[in-house]
Amino acid sequence: MAKKSKKTAKELGGDVTKVTTPLSDKQIAMLDALEKHKAIISKACHQVGLSRRTHYRWMDNEAYASAYRDIEESAIDHVEDKMFSRIEEGSDSLIKFYLATKGKKRGYVEKQQVEHSVSKELPAWLSGNLEDDDGSQP
Repeated sequence: MAKKSKKTAKELGGDVTKVTTPLSDKQIAMLDALEKHKAIISKACHQVGLSRRTHYRWMDNEAYASAYRDIEESAIDHVEDKMFSRIEEGSDSLIKFYLATKGKKRGYVEKQQVEHSVSKELPAWLSGNLEDDDGSQP
């Protein structure tokens, strides 16, 4: 858990070339909740008692945004770790998913072949209803 003190982007490992504004206690609490809930914003907002709008407004603060991006990356790492565990267990669908997304350079791309044909004959229900202005059939 983060300490209840003001932190800057530099202290959080963020980009110090941009303006670094110290984080408030509420922002730190939100980042702690985001870490606990694997970057799921709605759950973190509920825990801290904030609106999603506040979180998105805080994303303008480089220190907060940088810390949030780090939490998001950790959540993705967590899911990838779980995925590889399932692949090791033999999950065919995850093997296929992984190769389709990460193995494209090696030719593991799903291609859909679409076949279509065009008939020159009109369907019977339509051909019987066509007449020229003089009453003759085309």
